[in-house]
Amino acid sequence: MTSMLEYIYNHLQESERLLGIKYEQLEKLLKQAEKLHNNKQEIATAKKLE
Repeated sequence: MTSMLEYIYNHLQESERLLGIKYEQLEKLLKQAEKLHNNKQEIATAKKLE
């Protein structure tokens, strides 16, 4: 996946053609996914400490 992200970052105009969304939308989606991932990790860590 890293190589795909690198390609998109190096060819911003291609993101809409490849993914069907604009680069700004992709950035927002990635930020939301990262927040969700972090939230799930925090919940898992809290459950382990119980």
